[in-house]
Amino acid sequence: MKLNRDSKLLLKILSAASAIILWFAITYTEDPVISHYLTDVNIVFEGEDTLHSNGIIVTNKDSMPDISAVIRGKRSNVISSIGSVSVVIDVSGITEAGTVEVPVEYSYPSSTVTLAKSKTKELTVKTEKIISRNIPVRIEMINEDKNTEYIVNATSSEQTVSVRGAESVVYKIANAKAVVDATNIVKTSSQDYFYKFYDEDGDVVPENNIIYKSLQMVEVDNEVYNKVSLPVEIVLDEKLRENYILNVKNPSFTSINAGVPEGVEIESLKAVFSEEKTEEKNQYNLALDIPDGVYVPKKFREITAECVLVPKVLKELEIAVGAENVPEGKKVRITPEKIMVTVKGAEDSLLADKIKAKINADALTEDAESVVNVEFETQENVKVVGAYSVTAIIE
Repeated sequence: MKLNRDSKLLLKILSAASAIILWFAITYTEDPVISHYLTDVNIVFEGEDTLHSNGIIVTNKDSMPDISAVIRGKRSNVISSIGSVSVVIDVSGITEAGTVEVPVEYSYPSSTVTLAKSKTKELTVKTEKIISRNIPVRIEMINEDKNTEYIVNATSSEQTVSVRGAESVVYKIANAKAVVDATNIVKTSSQDYFYKFYDEDGDVVPENNIIYKSLQMVEVDNEVYNKVSLPVEIVLDEKLRENYILNVKNPSFTSINAGVPEGVEIESLKAVFSEEKTEEKNQYNLALDIPDGVYVPKKFREITAECVLVPKVLKELEIAVGAENVPEGKKVRITPEKIMVTVKGAEDSLLADKIKAKINADALTEDAESVVNVEFETQENVKVVGAYSVTAIIE
């Protein structure tokens, strides 16, 4: 019984295989005539060189509608012709920029297949004037913090890139930007970098309607410096220090990483405030004073802060006079014990308990009165006006 079942199963398999082989043999031996529906037929533009010589460019290539068609012929010919069918648009006759309906022609191997059906007879072609511009080249550094030892100044000898293309595209370009990764740059060198076009908002401008660029890459010189962290402070112009104090609040930064060449010593960077009066909002942008040879990244060359000029005033204060370096076991008698002192500074900082007046006992002779000068210790931006002395004796 089992043998009979196996025989029947084998017979069924052989019958199915024979039917498939027979179908293929009939199909490809007889090569019947069929129709085939094509979608997204390739669009070919002819006469663009002539169009460009007239100062015009097609701008809607990427937004052309999908084209469909039906071809008919023997199966083998249809299959081999599928990739050879295209829609041809001749734009050589366009003489003015604008929008125009252009008749289309279908290109296909007519000796082997026929075009049975096609709906599209013409297509809308949009064109613009071709213009030329010189685009400024910009170099952008990235990953500067990842390079822990060095800071890189990247510059390009190429100041501009010349481009030709559709008016709306070329006018949209603000700069040609090459990006330099500072992570692994440790030696001064030159290198070529690809660039992209960007608009005013920092978005990439597609190049599909640009027909010419004077440069494909820009050469960038990477100058390497030792990376040094430097404190930054805003100081008052020397001419104004005599009569004013500068109060600074909320600076945009208090230190930066700067590039310092070998052999150059620098402790800090300063920005000088030189306004003779301050505005109500008190917000100022001040340029850093950068010594020759030191490199500061562009984004740190200007510091923003709230700056207020405070006038200095004169004030008289009564100050007690003390003595220092008094011999052990001795006492210094000072006459007078308190003196009136004229001081200059911001009014709210002129306080008697913040000023110390002293004499040096080393200058005294025991049991003999001496006239000695008084020395002062004050807060920053407070100045004692004039010279003062007292009589003192060691007892």
